[in-house]
Amino acid sequence: MTKGTPSMGKRSRGKTHIRCRRCGRHSYNVRKKYCAACG
Repeated sequence: MTKGTPSMGKRSRGKTHIRCRRCGRHSYNVRKKYCAACG
C-alpha cells in the first residue's frame, strides 16, 4: 500500500482556488464560481 492514491496526484495541476473579492481569502473556486469560505 502506497501513501496517497495515484489519481489524486493528477488533481493538483492548475489553479482551483483564487483570491475571493468578498472575503479576501484564497478560496474562490474558479470552475464552480463560488467561494468555499463565504459562499
